[in-house]
Amino acid sequence: MKYLFLLSCFIFQTQLFAQSKSLTDEQLARMEKFEKGLEVLGEKFTKDSLQDNRQKAMYRFVMALKESLKTDNSFQFPFENVKYMSIINAPDKSFRVFTMMLLLDNQTCRHFGAIQLNRTKLKLIPLYDMSDTFPLYPYAVTTTNKNWWGQEYFNIVQKKIGKKNGYFMFGYDHNDLWSKKKIIEPMFIVNDSTVSFGAPTFEITEDDKKRIQNKFVLEYKKDASTTMNYQDIYKAIVFDHTHPEDEKLEGMYFTYIPDGTYEAFVWKKNKWIWVEKFAINNNPSMDTAPIPSPQGKSGRLK
Repeated sequence: MKYLFLLSCFIFQTQLFAQSKSLTDEQLARMEKFEKGLEVLGEKFTKDSLQDNRQKAMYRFVMALKESLKTDNSFQFPFENVKYMSIINAPDKSFRVFTMMLLLDNQTCRHFGAIQLNRTKLKLIPLYDMSDTFPLYPYAVTTTNKNWWGQEYFNIVQKKIGKKNGYFMFGYDHNDLWSKKKIIEPMFIVNDSTVSFGAPTFEITEDDKKRIQNKFVLEYKKDASTTMNYQDIYKAIVFDHTHPEDEKLEGMYFTYIPDGTYEAFVWKKNKWIWVEKFAINNNPSMDTAPIPSPQGKSGRLK
């Protein structure tokens, strides 16, 4: 009897946490119907000239997306035709994350997002943008999905940190009228309703002083274009070295632009270790740096 009880518990848990399967024809038809509606709402919250209309369209979009995901096995539906929504899958396929941006008239923005766990039945972790409550330099901050640094994700790199799976989330923040930000922070799945962001996983040494950060932020001038992503060819995070347009503006990151050289982080002993000068020769996906070495201090947040 004891063994039958344990077996029944195992079967129940397996069903409860079972990963999603292929969509049936009926499920697929339902998802495709929702997708068409989301396409229309996406155009509306992005392009309508009135902020009030954009906001209403975004709220309707969020509600329709949530309703669509209630379909069994919805994790398998790619939403390929829905523009203006980023969908990034974890490397181990354990979850995917949706993020959207709503531009406001004052050129700031609000982000909306959710994490869908890979289950047959919907397990959704909402992300609440509380960026306005963060300190000016939030590199030491740790947060959860209830006070999320709103951003649009464009990549996820998975690393084992002790016994935990850490997912380094690469994001873009439109920020404000003067600057943009690119952000990297580790995320951990706590349970089916909670994730945490931030951990002491970035090590930077400058002027013989070592600094450990919970996240990494690159802020730069609004009309500048910067690179920051994981480059598999180097097994490293490579990013532009930036500097102020005028040396008198050092520390005013909204004036920072790339100078053609690169910095990097390499993974060692559960941390990303900063590399001040990083050569990117022979990489077909990135240009070779035309300047011998970085000039001035970077636009990294202190």
